[in-house]
Amino acid sequence: MMERVRIRTTFETEGILAYPDANASRGRILVNCPHPLLGGTLDNPVVMAILDGCVRAGFAALAWEYRTRTGLSQEEVDAMRTRFWEDHRLIESSAGDLADAQEIAGWFRKETLGCDEEITAYAGYSYGAIVSLLLADESPVFAISPPLRAMPQSARVVPQTRIILAEEDFAVSDEELVASTGLTRESDNVLTLDGSDHLFVGDAPRIADVAQEWALRLHSASSSDCHASSLL
Repeated sequence: MMERVRIRTTFETEGILAYPDANASRGRILVNCPHPLLGGTLDNPVVMAILDGCVRAGFAALAWEYRTRTGLSQEEVDAMRTRFWEDHRLIESSAGDLADAQEIAGWFRKETLGCDEEITAYAGYSYGAIVSLLLADESPVFAISPPLRAMPQSARVVPQTRIILAEEDFAVSDEELVASTGLTRESDNVLTLDGSDHLFVGDAPRIADVAQEWALRLHSASSSDCHASSLL
């Protein structure tokens, strides 16, 4: 099941809530989208594939829209798009997005599906993967093509974290992967999708399958009651 929802915290935004047909889920996964000034939207095929895979594994998942950026001219937006991949200081503007994501997580815990349950894990694509890695602390992350050169600190990678890279991924070099996470493409936590690039055009089915596999492993690693809090 997938439905569009209005999310009201200290601000209002839109989300897509996906959940199994059964009344109870195995946990909750918060999905963060690509950067809103870099074409990131709820309808991004990679975001939808993550939601699909999580639901197929029995988890509830929520993707949400960042607050609309206002007051920028088209020239300023274009300049930011060009510089974003090269200047890690630009990611510092994510502090507002991180705070917003924490509010969204609180809404997800308390206002949906009839119970108050901690977030099991985080997932995200591109900038959303960076937001997830910064939010997660000791929680697992499903990070698709995180632009690690834009990350101001080393990522914490717990055993259940999975990093998905494209074969030709301009956003993540092998050197940046090692420097930021201590992992290589040969690590068990890292999967490279052959024949893909950072946009993952046509790769939604593969991504959904990999997300499902990852989420099922989260479930198998949890205690028998499968509550999200047992994974934190």
